[in-house]
Amino acid sequence: RRDRSASEPLKNLATKARLPQVRAQALAALEGISGLDAATLKSALKDSGENVRALAVRFSESHLDKVLDDVIALTKDSSTILAKQVAFTLGESSNRKAGEALAALAKKWSDNSEIRLAVLSSARPHAETILNAIGANNTDWASPLIATMIGSGDKQAIARAVKETGHAYGEPLS
Repeated sequence: RRDRSASEPLKNLATKARLPQVRAQALAALEGISGLDAATLKSALKDSGENVRALAVRFSESHLDKVLDDVIALTKDSSTILAKQVAFTLGESSNRKAGEALAALAKKWSDNSEIRLAVLSSARPHAETILNAIGANNTDWASPLIATMIGSGDKQAIARAVKETGHAYGEPLS
């Protein structure tokens, strides 16, 4: 019903409830009534419950200008659930720091296919940054990243990637 009078009690539950399930439900209710603010999200992004943090990351997409650094900080978290959501969310930002964070996730979780998929699905504005970090000789990553760059139409980035890929395989291109 979008009853904004519920915002303050829900914010209290989202940040102070004992059970993580209650904190997550309160976050979802706040999102549903458009009552989430940056301060509540920042608190939830530091929650002890990984599912609460992941939900907060998802809901932060409409507030990324205010919480991007907090989301990026979660790339250091050891939770695969969280890493996957962070990767999906970072794709919503064209900020270079988001691309660098995606590259960090790609390196850290290179053997995890689900996180790899999340990173690649978010790569469009950041493909060159990720490719430069992961290395053009990493065929598991290079091919889909170059395909993403081709899809973006950035001819200079494509040329740099093709040249770098040729060097990685001992075939300098001019």
